Amino acid sequence: LRDDVRSDIVVALRERKAAAVLVTHDREEALSLGDRVAVMSAGRVLQIGRPVEVYERPVDRFVAQFLGEASFLPGESGHVVMARPHDLTVLHGGNSVVTARRYLGAAWRYRVRLADSTEIDADADAGPEVSPLAVGDACTVTVSADHELHRLSD
Repeated sequence: LRDDVRSDIVVALRERKAAAVLVTHDREEALSLGDRVAVMSAGRVLQIGRPVEVYERPVDRFVAQFLGEASFLPGESGHVVMARPHDLTVLHGGNSVVTARRYLGAAWRYRVRLADSTEIDADADAGPEVSPLAVGDACTVTVSADHELHRLSD
């Protein structure tokens, strides 16, 4: 019902060419309803932009994590690379270790400790033909994104 009401509101606003400001703490609602999204913290606007821009290219760690799960990998020249769990995948064997896992239906979400002790979240396909990793298993994390990962200043 909530999704239907959201859709109806968007249709009604667009038909009337009306503008509206929606204040919400629900990131899914903000990303799905807004033509533009503003992320605020402690009364300050941190970033404004189209939902896809703010989600994929956050200005800092707070915005990245506020809008969804994000891991930060060591980069070059004082930068970190932000990766969403769906940007990464986990394979059996390697020098990283699975420290936790969650079944999400279409995927397994793994918490992995990399060789340098960085903790990240990464997804792997689920299904009857897939042998899931267990906590404690050795693994390798690879970038599976079809886009360049976003760099942030550390």
